[in-house]
Amino acid sequence: MRMSIRSATLAAVVMAAAPLPAAAEVPEQPERGDPFTTPLIVIPEPETDGDAAPRQAERLPVMEMTVGDMEVIRLPQPAGTIISLVPGVVTVGTQEPGMLFIFAEQPGETKVVVADEGYNEMFASTIKVEPPEPGL
Repeated sequence: MRMSIRSATLAAVVMAAAPLPAAAEVPEQPERGDPFTTPLIVIPEPETDGDAAPRQAERLPVMEMTVGDMEVIRLPQPAGTIISLVPGVVTVGTQEPGMLFIFAEQPGETKVVVADEGYNEMFASTIKVEPPEPGL
């Protein structure tokens, strides 16, 4: 874009006339420190009761299925979010008012979590799918 001298002068006058924000209007930013000189904060290990081992994550219940099987789970309310960790092992579907269908598609293992619209867990399981028995 080509500007004439008159346009450039007008733009400079408009910019100069625009009021600058007062110092009180600009929020002060917190000091973040220099990442090379700020000391590290050591996070302590969780406390244990004497000889007790550190708390381990809770394991999910295991559902065993065979390729071609279907399970129907009744939920307390309609599902809002469904997560299957490994795609293709199972197909998960829902139907109102709170029915969960799990179809075993191929051998493998996955985890399925179902939550309501408020992200409250309603169903969680590890699902192991075995291949069909030979001859069936």
